Amino acid sequence: MDGALITAISALVEHACASEENRIGYEIWKYHIKPMIPIAQELAVVHEADEEIVTLAVLLHDLAGIEDVSKRKLHHSFGADRAREILRGYQYPAD
Repeated sequence: MDGALITAISALVEHACASEENRIGYEIWKYHIKPMIPIAQELAVVHEADEEIVTLAVLLHDLAGIEDVSKRKLHHSFGADRAREILRGYQYPAD
C-alpha cells in the first residue's frame, strides 16, 4: 500500500471536511470517514481485496457531497467522477 498516497488523500479529504463550505460539518470526518478506514482495511484482508483501493474508496466516496452540498443526493455518481479526477492527478492507474 502506498502510504504517501493514502496520507495525501486523507489530508485532502479531512481538509474538505474542515472547510467552512462543508455544510455537513467536520463530524463526517470524525465520526463517519475516519472510523471506517481500519474497519474497511480489516475487511479487505478478510476478503482478499486490495487494501489500498478499499482505503481510497472509503476516503473518497463522500467527497463530492462534502465539497458541494447540491451533489449530496447523487454523491455516489459525482463521487466516482471526483475520485477519478483526484487519482488521475496522482498518476494512479485507471484499472
